[in-house]
Amino acid sequence: MKPRYIFAVFTLTFLCVANGFGQRDRAFVSLSGSDTANCGAQITPCKTFGGGLASIASGGSVIALDSGIYDTVNVTIAKSATLMAAPGVHVEFFNNLINPDRITINSGSSSRVTLRNLYISNLSGQYAGQGNGIKVTSVGVLQIENCVVDGFATGLSVSLANSAQISLTSSVIRNNNDTGAYFTTSSGKVKVEIDGCHFDENRGSSSSSGYGVFITDNAKVTVRDSVASGNSVDGFTSYGNGSSLNLDHCDASNNSNGVDASSEGSVTISNSTVTQNSQYGLLQIGTGVIQSLGNNVVRHNGTNSYGTITIISGT
Repeated sequence: MKPRYIFAVFTLTFLCVANGFGQRDRAFVSLSGSDTANCGAQITPCKTFGGGLASIASGGSVIALDSGIYDTVNVTIAKSATLMAAPGVHVEFFNNLINPDRITINSGSSSRVTLRNLYISNLSGQYAGQGNGIKVTSVGVLQIENCVVDGFATGLSVSLANSAQISLTSSVIRNNNDTGAYFTTSSGKVKVEIDGCHFDENRGSSSSSGYGVFITDNAKVTVRDSVASGNSVDGFTSYGNGSSLNLDHCDASNNSNGVDASSEGSVTISNSTVTQNSQYGLLQIGTGVIQSLGNNVVRHNGTNSYGTITIISGT
């Protein structure tokens, strides 16, 4: 074979490999970038997170290089991926689309997704107070770190048909019209760890909306060093078969009710403060269960406790 033909065959093979397997592990995005077919390198960044997601392989990362408002359309994550802002960069997801589910995660039960250092907002315009900031319908492992979700109907909505592991750390979910964070699954268990978070001023327009954290069927949730304040119904709620909520070193204050267990939901509370709630501090209804280690501060509520509060030991 003549050299020029060898070169031509090599080039064609390389291009086929690049097109078939050339998605990168790391894609960069910038407000000055462009969503071209081969964008994502640091010197040729994509413009949107959607463009960055299209350019990475499963398990890759999309990293914003500069501050500003990203993505004129909502973002769907359908594979394992990390979306993040570089240190010191303020990245906001905002638009006024009719469907304001800002980030949808539908990546499969074996996937791993991370959201880090993102500001997800829906504060103004015609569709304020609607949709979900982060809507999760399928995931295996989800980590949300140092994020703010502000101004939707539900800030974080996790409604699955599979088991999953979720962690939420150093984040703020606020000013939503229905619920700050919601967790449930129709199959298996969704296990959730929340650490160092705020669920504040989630205030509904009706008497049945306005929750800080609401867990229901098959959600197993542990919350540490976190605050639920200023919510128009409950700070923390466990409602439904198989829902279990553990609160440790938490604060439920200035809500209508601080901590609520009803309809087979259970709550264990320790080392926590429940105060200045206008109706009830601890509210146990029907088949709900509230267990207290007896080391909580529950005072200055409209009524400090309602129903049966069971005192347990720490062993």
